Amino acid sequence: MDEPEWRRFVAAYHHARPGITERLFDLADASPYAWLAEPLRDARGTILDLACGSAPVREELPDAGWVGIDLSAAELADAARRGRGPLVRADAGALPMASGRAGAVCAAMCLPVVTPCRVFSGRSGACCAPAGHSRRWSPPRPGCPPSGCSPGSG
Repeated sequence: MDEPEWRRFVAAYHHARPGITERLFDLADASPYAWLAEPLRDARGTILDLACGSAPVREELPDAGWVGIDLSAAELADAARRGRGPLVRADAGALPMASGRAGAVCAAMCLPVVTPCRVFSGRSGACCAPAGHSRRWSPPRPGCPPSGCSPGSG
């Protein structure tokens, strides 16, 4: 499947199933979103949650300056119905934020769906302020090894 086909598939899938990733991880014994958010609790500045989907990370960071970004209108509508915001509809590879402005960037389960991965990885890292944090949680996918997409994470 080439990149345009993949993008169409992902868009249709999430349009038909908003919140699917969150519902899947609700079955876990412990919240993986809490693990992702833990080191970001003391972040200074805005936390960008890339490919936020239904925005479950927002509930883990209720007092933070947080912005959820996703390309899926259906996912963002689901997040809004849950009272999670502010939200921005944008492509994670073309973020609407100047370089070096975010206090932190997080991304839960985005690498399987965001393309092209290397553009996303470079742009998301560039958004962080010099002392900012980048936290990503996702399985790798072909053509996007963890070493190529996780600089600064952890």
